Amino acid sequence: GAYGNGRRAQMTQPAVLRARPYWEIRGVDDSRTRPTHKAAHGKVLRADDPFWQKASPPFGYQCRCRVISRSEVDVQKRGFEVVEGDELDLPDEDFDAKPMLGGAGPVAVPDANGGSAGAPPSPPPPPSPPGGNDEPPRPPRPPAPWHDPNDGVERPPGRVVAIDADGKPFSPLEQASATYLAAKGNDVVKLAERHEEPGRKCDALVNGVRTELKTFDSPNATSNRVVSALQRSIKAGGQARNVVIDARGSGLSRAEAGRAYRRLLPGLTKGRIDHVRIIGDAFDLSFAF
Repeated sequence: GAYGNGRRAQMTQPAVLRARPYWEIRGVDDSRTRPTHKAAHGKVLRADDPFWQKASPPFGYQCRCRVISRSEVDVQKRGFEVVEGDELDLPDEDFDAKPMLGGAGPVAVPDANGGSAGAPPSPPPPPSPPGGNDEPPRPPRPPAPWHDPNDGVERPPGRVVAIDADGKPFSPLEQASATYLAAKGNDVVKLAERHEEPGRKCDALVNGVRTELKTFDSPNATSNRVVSALQRSIKAGGQARNVVIDARGSGLSRAEAGRAYRRLLPGLTKGRIDHVRIIGDAFDLSFAF
């Protein structure tokens, strides 16, 4: 209706989308609510998910669902899992659902430069005139310390130095990660705590660069666990700016690893983490922030 269209018009303003790029479905949890609608209650989708081009509340006759826009901070603090629309069993089969805003086309979530996430990046703004008050640009991000796991290049095995200068060895889980990285052509050296920078903590040098090694050793891992692990690293004082997450045996899927990256990318880790490598049972992905 007119209210829904007006609400969506407000939610899709570029400034609002940039600040609140997620939409949460909110239902009414009572005995009158259909199971499929109850299952969708609290689910969060990106505003540019194709789902919104086929449906919007109401999703069925006498549906009481609504949509609330959420910021990245909301998603992180409330522990929302961002899902894709094809995971929802909506709208009802016998209901002629309307796309958001009458099908005006897909929503384009602006990036940090004002462009859209699905379009070519906007050109950078012109340099500030001398004497301007703009903050200095962030220096170029250094390359990842590890070799690209998906570049197709076969490399000889690297070496592992598993005992640090104080005689302390890697833990068994760290040793497993180090062995994996070395098999991919990387040198991994255990770093003694006394050589760490003040306020930071890391586990190893990977090809000479400080790197934190994390392992998921319990099952049913999702993007929430990845996000939480990196948030803990940041709150602990930054630790290393390059992180390897060994998720083999945890059940973390490639799709969930990608969702974690999309959740973190909008700025949560900007300037505090440079690269994250996530190793799963059937994938090995390297992300830059």
